[in-house]
Amino acid sequence: MAFWDTVLNASPNREPAYGRRLLPSIIDNNANLCADHACFSIPRSTQLQQGFRNISWRMYANAINRTAHFIEKEIGRSSCFETVMYLGLPDVRVFIVLVALIKTGHKVLFTSYNCSLAAQLGLIKQTDCTILLYTGGNLIADVADIVESSRMESVCLPELHQLLSDSSVEPYPYAKTFEEAKLDPCFILSTSTPTGTVKPVIWTHWSISTTDRHHLVSPLEGRPTLWASVFDTRKRNYCGWPLYGAGICTGLLEACFNETTVVMGPPQPPTAEVFIDILEHGGIDAASCLPKVLETVARRPSVLEKLNKLKFIACVEGRPLTLDAGDAISRHTTIYRLVGNAETYAMVQHANDREDWSYICLNPSYNGIEMRPRAGLFELVYVRESLCADYQGVFKLHPYLREFATKDLYSPHPTKPHLWKYEGRPDDSGLL
Repeated sequence: MAFWDTVLNASPNREPAYGRRLLPSIIDNNANLCADHACFSIPRSTQLQQGFRNISWRMYANAINRTAHFIEKEIGRSSCFETVMYLGLPDVRVFIVLVALIKTGHKVLFTSYNCSLAAQLGLIKQTDCTILLYTGGNLIADVADIVESSRMESVCLPELHQLLSDSSVEPYPYAKTFEEAKLDPCFILSTSTPTGTVKPVIWTHWSISTTDRHHLVSPLEGRPTLWASVFDTRKRNYCGWPLYGAGICTGLLEACFNETTVVMGPPQPPTAEVFIDILEHGGIDAASCLPKVLETVARRPSVLEKLNKLKFIACVEGRPLTLDAGDAISRHTTIYRLVGNAETYAMVQHANDREDWSYICLNPSYNGIEMRPRAGLFELVYVRESLCADYQGVFKLHPYLREFATKDLYSPHPTKPHLWKYEGRPDDSGLL
C-alpha cells in the first residue's frame, strides 16, 4: 500500500482512499509507481517444476490496454454497459478481460465451466447479452453450441503470449472518479435459486470496494482484520479457487487491494495434486484452497509437513472441512474460513486462534447482522444499517431489501465472544 499510504500521510485532511479506489486506476498507477513488481505469477507450462513467470504491473497494464484496443476494434465501445460473455481457459486472461471491458464501457458475464447449455442460455437472455468473447483450445465446441443456440456475435481473443507481448501499446485511459463510477456495473457472476435455476448477480465498483474498506476497521479485541492487515502480510498467495466465481473476485482484489502476488495454477480445475506441486515449486507463503483439496492434503503426512512454511490457508465456508482434516492441517498452519458468496460477498472477519480453525470471528459493529434463534441454533441475518452501508455487499445488490436471511445456521463458541461455527442449513439432513 506504499503509494496510497504516501498520499494519506501527505494529506492528513484528505478523505481516506480505502474503499474508494477503482481497479483500472490502481493498475495504471501501479504500472507507473511499481512497474516491475509482480502482481501475478503463472506457470511456464503444465509441468510446474519448470517454474513460474512473473507478470509485472507494467505487463498487466499493457495487456489490459492491448485487449481494450482489440475489443474496441472488434465490437466498439459501449455507452450503456452492454454485456459481453467471456468463455475462456482459466488463466490470467480472466483478469485482463475483466478490466479491459470496464475500460471500454462494457460489463462481462462469467459462467461456470460446469454450467449447462440451458443455464448459460438463460443467463444470456437475462443479461441481454449479444456478444461472446472466447479463447481457443478445448472450448471451441462449447462456443459453437452457444453461438448456434443464441445467434450471438462471437470474437476470439488473442493468445496469452500475444497479450503479454513486450511491444509498445498506447494507453487506454479510464478517467472516472469513484463517485462517478460507484454504481457502474463491472461484471456478472451467477448463483442458483432455491428452485435450481441460475440467476445473474451484477457487481458494481461499490461492490468490488467492499473488502478494500476493511482496511479502515480496527482490530477487534486484539484480533486483526482478515481482509486487511492479515491478508496484507502475504507475499505470494496461491489462488486455488475456480476462476468463474470466488477465484475471479479474490484473485484480482488480492493483487490490487492487498498488494499480493497471486500465484496461479495451470489452466485446469484446481486439484490437490496442483496444490502440492505449487507448494514445492511456486514459492508461496499462503494459499486459498477449496475444502475438497484440503481433505486430500490432510491424508498425506509428507505434504502436511510442507504446510509449515505457509502463514495461513484461507478456505471458503460453504462445505466445511471435516474435523479430522482441519485438525491435521491446523497442526502445521493456521486456517481461516471465509464467509461470503456471489450475493453477500465478504463479511468483516477477524483472525481467530489456530485451535479455533472451525470458527469464524465476525465483527459485531460493521457487518450489520443478527444471529436469530432457529432450530436450536442461530441463523445469520443481514439487517440494513446506514452506518454499515459500505460493508454490506448484499444490499448493494438488493437495494430495496431491509433484511436478508441467509438460512445459514451457526453455533457460538462456548467461551470466546464473536466466534461462530457453521452448522449447515435448515433443509440439511439431520438439522431438523
